[in-house]
Amino acid sequence: MISEIRTYLKNIVRFENKDLKTIKNPVTDEMADTVLEDSFFIGIDNMSTTLNDTTIESEIAVTLSIYKAGDSEPIEDYDDAYCEAINIQARAMYKKNILQMDYIKNVTSSGIVIETINNNDNMFKFSIQFTITVTYEHKE
Repeated sequence: MISEIRTYLKNIVRFENKDLKTIKNPVTDEMADTVLEDSFFIGIDNMSTTLNDTTIESEIAVTLSIYKAGDSEPIEDYDDAYCEAINIQARAMYKKNILQMDYIKNVTSSGIVIETINNNDNMFKFSIQFTITVTYEHKE
């Protein structure tokens, strides 16, 4: 089910911007701007779980980080990247997309956090905070 979460979000990102590269290793602030620019990383975080009879329901915290640079038009590039993050956030929560998945039953978002990267005022990280609910059967 974790791979389904990654695949789901990757497809959502690619629908919005097919040119974004996937970063497969955890990102550190020491990574070069050229490596981070126009890329994204899916971080799977903490999980809480409840058991109802044989069905397990888990809420998994997920952070989708998108890295964008403001080049010749920093304000316009920032605005475009922010709108892209908003569109990705909305598309990920869209029920029609969720209903196509096996384990994912709901997606909510607590917001988007924006920060500059590597002390570079023109390199931005847009972190979309999701809670993804998955359900699956417990087998003895």
